[in-house]
Amino acid sequence: CNQIRGLMFDKGLPNFYITINPADVYNPIVKFLAGSEIDIDDMLPNEVPEYWQQSILVTHNPIVAARFFNLYIKSFL
Repeated sequence: CNQIRGLMFDKGLPNFYITINPADVYNPIVKFLAGSEIDIDDMLPNEVPEYWQQSILVTHNPIVAARFFNLYIKSFL
């Protein structure tokens, strides 16, 4: 907190804050990165993985979640 106060005193108040929260348990790209053969461009709404399936996938394979996060943040920036 003291470092932030010091930066605000030196540089002034920040103008813009953004929080990026890529929800890996809702995104079908995680399933694709895990090795499933899915066509993201022609995916029907009933083919989107459910929350609990994605949660299990991310729990058993945390590297996929890290790769998804890296891809998502690089795409955003």
